[in-house]
Amino acid sequence: MEELLSLAQAAREIGITPGGISHAVSHNLLPSRQYGPYRLITRSAVDFYKKNRPAAGRQRHKPSN
Repeated sequence: MEELLSLAQAAREIGITPGGISHAVSHNLLPSRQYGPYRLITRSAVDFYKKNRPAAGRQRHKPSN
């Protein structure tokens, strides 16, 4: 069986806040499952998100000429 992580554990693993994890989950950027009162994320989903997550912050606009 694959390792399951809590939202807090996933946040520490990825290096972002628990709020950032909640945002990723709620915007379907990071899949999770509800097990009773707990929301858990698979290790493979955390590893994939770590490698492919969107850049932090707002996107820069290119100046128009």
